Amino acid sequence: MEQFGQLLCGIELESIPCSTVRQIEQAWSDGRLPVWLPCHLMEQERQLPRTWDITSDTIAAWLANLLRAGGLLLVKSCDIPGEQGDPAVLAAAGIVDAALPAYLSGCLIPLRAVHKDRWSELPELVTRMKRRA
Repeated sequence: MEQFGQLLCGIELESIPCSTVRQIEQAWSDGRLPVWLPCHLMEQERQLPRTWDITSDTIAAWLANLLRAGGLLLVKSCDIPGEQGDPAVLAAAGIVDAALPAYLSGCLIPLRAVHKDRWSELPELVTRMKRRA
């Protein structure tokens, strides 16, 4: 995840790599798109089980909850069914990890999954999600 985050920062010039909550919040304040590099925060995290049921999907939800985010946007490389925001539907289709629906039900964070081909729309999608929060 850390290496992929660095790659994303190389692709999207308006983004900035962030390892801490403070860096993420500062990036948002500065109008930049934070890309989380998880090693630092996850090293100290003990809430999530260390099993194959937990992947970057639930880890991202954990961070969204930590940040008190108004929503979670997951960019995926597979086709997304019509129910783009239903974690149970997405988990049943194998698009998100099995633990995500239960985790999100406990923290009430709205979810949106989009196909990677919509990368150029990411700033607009994030802005829409921020307005709903």
